Amino acid sequence: MFVFFPVPQQKKDVDAGKPLVIFDGDCAMCNWAVKTILKLERRPVMEFAPINGETFKRVIPKGLHGRETMMLQMDGMTLIESDAVLQIARLLGGPWSLAVVFFLVPKWIRNSIYKWVARNRYTFFGRNESCYLPPAEVRERFLP
Repeated sequence: MFVFFPVPQQKKDVDAGKPLVIFDGDCAMCNWAVKTILKLERRPVMEFAPINGETFKRVIPKGLHGRETMMLQMDGMTLIESDAVLQIARLLGGPWSLAVVFFLVPKWIRNSIYKWVARNRYTFFGRNESCYLPPAEVRERFLP
């Protein structure tokens, strides 16, 4: 049901017990998604790292480098595309956890929609002119 890849040994700055959301820092839609996750999280369990940052290069398997996708690393695996998005919704809890019903939709359909949005995200939502600066109270959850 999930796409997963073995994860290399992590360095001390990544908390292996916390889910790590990898996102495109240049993408306005991706930054909006991160801000939304921060607002909706019932418990602050996720950490965040940009796809072009040091953390991504160090902890994500080499075969996934350069992919235009949101990723979620947790429990020793790396989820990509629609699997990552649905698992993030589950982690948010509350009504968002109901999104898991979309796992019943065949993965090729879910990922086709995901890839279409990902390919067109700059056209639809634009690029950020500057890096997102998280509020001080959550800044420690953002890794380089």
